Amino acid sequence: MNFGWLKDNNEYETGSLLISALPSYQQAIKEVESSALQDGNWFYPLYVNNKLVDRFQLPLTHKITHKSKIESNDFLEFMLFYFGWLNGQRLNPEGWGHLTKTSIKPGSLTDFRINKTEMPKLLILAEIYWAINQTNKELIVLMSSALHWYLFAHSYERYFEKFMAQYMVIDTLCKIASLQLNKKLPNHTERIQFLANEINLHCPTWGVVNGKSSAISEIRNQLFHESRFSGSPIGFSYSKFPIDILTQLEAFNCRLIAALIGAKGIYSKSSCETMQYHSFDVD
Repeated sequence: MNFGWLKDNNEYETGSLLISALPSYQQAIKEVESSALQDGNWFYPLYVNNKLVDRFQLPLTHKITHKSKIESNDFLEFMLFYFGWLNGQRLNPEGWGHLTKTSIKPGSLTDFRINKTEMPKLLILAEIYWAINQTNKELIVLMSSALHWYLFAHSYERYFEKFMAQYMVIDTLCKIASLQLNKKLPNHTERIQFLANEINLHCPTWGVVNGKSSAISEIRNQLFHESRFSGSPIGFSYSKFPIDILTQLEAFNCRLIAALIGAKGIYSKSSCETMQYHSFDVD
């Protein structure tokens, strides 16, 4: 399965997978980096006749192959979503497109960094996750959705849109946790605290239950049920929160993904409130 776009010409190999650059890799890199549509970490859609195109593709750079050739495309797509998350970029299989701006800088969508030697071990963890859960289609679809939406959510422009999308991710991850732990899904007020307690994560202050609510559940309820954000109708107010709760929510989601897929360790247990980059050590 060919995919792209990723600026990384390293080859990654596990017992069953091989990820390598295509012969056209250098040309694909040059094509994107020399384009007027790229700016810093992002590649933007084109305007044609003063109208924004609703879909675009980036050139392919890599190929992911299953050595035995017995696994389905579903497996390769799942591994590609996960590989994209590990790289902090949304990577697309051949034929797929982007609907809005997309990141072209590795690591720009996550708060962790992975070196070349760590990558195969982390890929193997996802292979094991697939092997254990492949008969549970709901669980695999949910994890694929969480990985995809975590990355896609960064393409939104407005704070409230990004928050809404990342909250959808945490809702999905909570559902995954309830299935994997075989425990009842708690209400929105208690979800962050539930996930932190059950999966051994640091619970952020905005997820702590205080009386009958938590800071994030109050934001969520206003946004989803009252069309309000920061106390005003959507679009009339920027975030008034004393902390950047969106960035911390993104970081918490990353730790959840890591822990649920089996990559538990120093990173997954670290605080999402530190606002720094972390190494991705696994127990």
